[in-house]
Amino acid sequence: MDGYTKEILTITITENKDKLYRVNGNTCTVEMQYFNGTLSSDDCNGNISWGSSNVIKKFNDGHVESKARYIISGTDSNNEPCNIFIEDNLVGYDHHHRLITKPIFVSVNEKLSWLQTADIQGIVEDKGNGNKIIHVMWNENNTSILSYPTVKIPDQSKIYNKEIFTFDITVYGEEGFQRVQGADDVVAMMIGFTCSSNTTNFKENGLDYFVDTRLIFDDPNLWETETTQKNELEVGNDEQHPLEIELEQELNPKLDPKLESEEESEESEDQEVEVEVEVEQELNSKEESE
Repeated sequence: MDGYTKEILTITITENKDKLYRVNGNTCTVEMQYFNGTLSSDDCNGNISWGSSNVIKKFNDGHVESKARYIISGTDSNNEPCNIFIEDNLVGYDHHHRLITKPIFVSVNEKLSWLQTADIQGIVEDKGNGNKIIHVMWNENNTSILSYPTVKIPDQSKIYNKEIFTFDITVYGEEGFQRVQGADDVVAMMIGFTCSSNTTNFKENGLDYFVDTRLIFDDPNLWETETTQKNELEVGNDEQHPLEIELEQELNPKLDPKLESEEESEESEDQEVEVEVEVEQELNSKEESE
């Protein structure tokens, strides 16, 4: 276990069997699995909130990527409110063939905030029938403060000017907004939305209620360390064939305006926005020439 010997948190999850969605693509198969569960520890106990899901990409060459995002709401050992955001990223397997994850952890609670920069990892114990236990382990031998993650900036030298799809996004108000304040002014947000498309290329509604997850780090390069992702799965028809789409987006921090405040977000009514999906013109020119 390479030094990760002290269990800090124990998270028990149960996959929702009615909320497993799958899209078969050209290079991989994508699964979105919703789940619920509980947290238990000496410092905090709580429940996993709505909208929590694990997105798994199974590539044709055999490698697998997995990213689970969820918020836990509960109370600490002093009976004070305790909210936690966790993003679990699959990094490999141990010698027992258990999944090993690298968590991004956000919480302002005085008993847990140190985990934001601690050397921790998750061990996923599969109990069968959709039940799993995530053991969050701490490497006590590494007392250094780890840096916060950064996001890759898209290459802005390319020109994306040919529209392929248009998605209509409905963002919900207060009932669809969750915010977790962390130490060092770190913020995690989960914003609920639904989606649809009504174009010549694609006509259908999203299969479920989805979540746009945003992380903001108080850093001199703030907008280089903010990430956001939406995961949408739609099943519909183009002009001739059945069509499935999984859309994963990352915000370009250098182009996106500063996020609205928590108060503005909570007071907002349902909003509709339009997402246009474009591709680089060079690729389309090549396809047309063929």
